[in-house]
Amino acid sequence: MKKNNEHIRNVLIAASAAIPIAGGPIAVILDKYLPSEFEERKNNFITSLSEDLENIKDQILIERLQSKEYLTFFIKILKHSMEEHRKEKTIAFRNILINEAISKSNDFDETTMYIRLVNDLTVDQIRILHYIYHKKLVGHCNANVNINIYNELKKVWIEIDYHYLLACVTELIRFFIITSSSEVVNNSEKSHSLTDFGERFVKHIFSPVEMNIEI
Repeated sequence: MKKNNEHIRNVLIAASAAIPIAGGPIAVILDKYLPSEFEERKNNFITSLSEDLENIKDQILIERLQSKEYLTFFIKILKHSMEEHRKEKTIAFRNILINEAISKSNDFDETTMYIRLVNDLTVDQIRILHYIYHKKLVGHCNANVNINIYNELKKVWIEIDYHYLLACVTELIRFFIITSSSEVVNNSEKSHSLTDFGERFVKHIFSPVEMNIEI
């Protein structure tokens, strides 16, 4: 078991070595101020991911971790994780890699879209999606049950500015993670539900490692 865990870690560390380091004057800044922080973030991410994969070792094949496809995902995510300190994003990135380790490769590049979305979405948008996912309010319990997400979130996230919430949700709609309809729900003019793509996305980033997020 120990040998298998070391093999997983060695694969991940080898992939991380492929990330280029900037040269020239910027290297002075990196050498003097940032290496310890970058190194700590990289080591923490690799260590956590190694433990995650060890927990599901019976479901994965080492050959999958060594594939060019998986190593490409890993390198992209590791670079993004070194730019992040918020657990919401680092856990989402870990979950993408865990799920990819146990999923069959396909002809679509949807996982790259997941990586882009986690990188581009704000932490508050991830918190909104987690609230929807965790509470099973939108499109989980019954496909025919929709809600007005603005009204629902204002009940539990009282301090949030309505127009900021509107901007967050509007962008989630623009990415086709959730959809809006004119169906009347509880006297409201708008109702919302997760798209099929949104369902896959939230399941991919919020499990199996749980996020402890409160709104």
